[in-house]
Amino acid sequence: MNNATVLDLNPPCELTVKELLPILRTLVARELAENHAYTQTKIAKKLGVTQAAVSGYLTQQLKEAAIEPFSLKELREIAKNLASEITMKRFSN
Repeated sequence: MNNATVLDLNPPCELTVKELLPILRTLVARELAENHAYTQTKIAKKLGVTQAAVSGYLTQQLKEAAIEPFSLKELREIAKNLASEITMKRFSN
């Protein structure tokens, strides 16, 4: 059994939690830090994670592979929009 076969057996919610959410958190954290001057502590509060997690997001290398059905370019755009919503206080913690 190869990895693709095993991956196909995972339910979509599991793939979302293991693959998609960490990438989105990383992209949103970077967007907030780089383009909205948010501190790690403020990002952590907004995302509901620890400051240490945010530090990891900001230093993590992203693989260029797509997360089906999204390309990394699409995920960056989603993250940019989420960060804008956060800064306009539409999403808050």
